[in-house]
Amino acid sequence: MTLNSINLSSINFKENTEVKIKNNSITNNIKSDYEKTPVKDSFDKETFTTKSENKKGMSKGLKWLLGLGSIGTIATIAFFALKTKKIPFEDVQKALSEIFEKDFSKEEAENLIKKYTELYKEKDSKTYYNKLVEQLKKDYGIENVNTTLKLEQTINLTEYQVGGMAARNGEITIFPQNMKNHGDESGFNTLFHELKHMQQYAELWKADSEEFLKAVTEDGCISANKALQDAKQELMKGGMSKEQAEKYAFDELYKRIKKEMEPVYKNLQKYEKDSPEYKKGIAYLDSLIKNRTGVPIDKKGYEEYRNLLCEKEAFKCGDNADKLLKYIQQNL
Repeated sequence: MTLNSINLSSINFKENTEVKIKNNSITNNIKSDYEKTPVKDSFDKETFTTKSENKKGMSKGLKWLLGLGSIGTIATIAFFALKTKKIPFEDVQKALSEIFEKDFSKEEAENLIKKYTELYKEKDSKTYYNKLVEQLKKDYGIENVNTTLKLEQTINLTEYQVGGMAARNGEITIFPQNMKNHGDESGFNTLFHELKHMQQYAELWKADSEEFLKAVTEDGCISANKALQDAKQELMKGGMSKEQAEKYAFDELYKRIKKEMEPVYKNLQKYEKDSPEYKKGIAYLDSLIKNRTGVPIDKKGYEEYRNLLCEKEAFKCGDNADKLLKYIQQNL
């Protein structure tokens, strides 16, 4: 057996499926380059109810997460609270400025609100979601990032999954029926949140694409751990040392991931090292690395997760998107 007789391209490296729910995120323990982004959270377990909690054989940790994720009560409370209180224009103007990191004048904010209002009126859901993604890409300044939007059914997925995205291939996946069930029928919260992450990844690519690629490859190694371990054993049987086998496996996966990622970000201009833009972009690397193990099921771990730079920014965008949506609904 030669050193190159084991072709790792045949290994099925699992993509991580982001499980995004209205109040928390559950992961499938398949970790790759997808980030896991809950939209809202609350640790008051008694506030929530969920029919899934009554299923037998469910672990306490999963029950806790599902209870945390059940949004029926909280969505209803939030909806009526916002509906009864008129949202001032100034609050939405501020929300837009925070989302897109730009000081909007009154006129600029009004024009942007009009654009999102017209989008919201779109009757065809597929057209609506695609237009919303394109508008968000423009407003987030990532028109040159090659993304793909996938509308999926909930086959083989839990009722709490509403969306996800992959830095690796630019795929944004949403589950419209679940979003509708969870009070995010418009997709505002979900897509504002997800596209914010895509903007973060674009900034990271422009800062240091090599470090970004290495981080995603490490994630891939974690997700395909068994497959890689089996491959390493075969390589070692063929004459490689443990170190050689590990390096070979990593390098093979790196090549595959690089081939996927480069077309997504190929149109982006790199930042000059140590420039303010570079420093901002590279700061997202730490969030990406620390977010490898998924969303912790304990309160302390989850709070730490929520405070990661990438997540903190994305959650804030989702919250502000809710304000924009309610303002639009109140003024139709």
